[in-house]
Amino acid sequence: MTPHKLKKAFSLARMDDAPSVREHIEQTMRSHAAALAGLTSRQLAAVIQIHHAAYKQGRASCDAELTGDGAVWVGGNVQRLIDLNRLPAP
Repeated sequence: MTPHKLKKAFSLARMDDAPSVREHIEQTMRSHAAALAGLTSRQLAAVIQIHHAAYKQGRASCDAELTGDGAVWVGGNVQRLIDLNRLPAP
């Protein structure tokens, strides 16, 4: 799985999300590089779309999730990302 093939796969997957989500998916895919090595860019795009859908379903089922970039995802009926750096200090 070359960097070029991975870039093309993300382009084919048409994933519009925060860079941290893409980074998470890329990191997971790299940790399984040997298993994914023989796939085409189009097949990798399908894997990315499946991973992304599972990520979004998991996030939606949580009441809240602390992201790695100083924000909190609030699920449930809120479905909103809150930047903790913008909150007033206590």
